[in-house]
Amino acid sequence: MLPRRELIVGKSYINEEQWMLREVVAVGRSTVTYITFRLNTGELCGSTREDTKRSFILWADREATPDEMALLQHQEVDALYQTDDHHPVKQPALSPEQIRMLSRKVPTYY
Repeated sequence: MLPRRELIVGKSYINEEQWMLREVVAVGRSTVTYITFRLNTGELCGSTREDTKRSFILWADREATPDEMALLQHQEVDALYQTDDHHPVKQPALSPEQIRMLSRKVPTYY
């Protein structure tokens, strides 16, 4: 369980037993919206999901490190929400600002 009760948009949290990482994309009064990645491969696991803050905090063991964040394959998120004139996709559940935040390049820290 996370030692603090504050969840921050743009931060990622780890469940070590499941080898999963959840990146927070929105925080409401009692809910949190996130995307999930496999920690060992960095691959995206499905689409955006929502849960209660309490459940999310109980799920998370700790905040992700910069090295763990660097493994994430954000190009999958780009592809998921990218539109094409010939093949329009459903409107994403995320705002354009949230999509830009998710598709950013995460710097590697040494």
